[in-house]
Amino acid sequence: AMSFASRPTQTRFSLLLLEEQEYYFYDHGVTLRPPSMDGPQYSSVHRREGSVHGRLKVCSHSLVFDPDDEAIPVMRLPLKDVQQIVSIRGRKGAFAVLANSRTEMKENGIDAPYRFLKVCCTVVYTASTEL
Repeated sequence: AMSFASRPTQTRFSLLLLEEQEYYFYDHGVTLRPPSMDGPQYSSVHRREGSVHGRLKVCSHSLVFDPDDEAIPVMRLPLKDVQQIVSIRGRKGAFAVLANSRTEMKENGIDAPYRFLKVCCTVVYTASTEL
């Protein structure tokens, strides 16, 4: 089991998680405030802090969040379903993404059917000082 503060030994992100003809450009260390922390995959530490650490992968058709904690699923936001990306005043390096859908995959590091959620969600990212 991985503790919240530890770094993963390997990423769950793979180019196979992307659409055909989609390109991966780069990634950033970020802190994510997910749309909901109701599931059992979120620990009391996540709920208390209200956020999850990980890497934001910027791709040609999507934004992919690869959390450090493998219990939390990798989250993909297709850019075609993103309604708005806005910076958050007073929080350097923070921005919110408003999307109509998201895909969750590889929860607990397990290759299982993806969950396609057609719900409006706002995801807040803050750039980490540590890269």
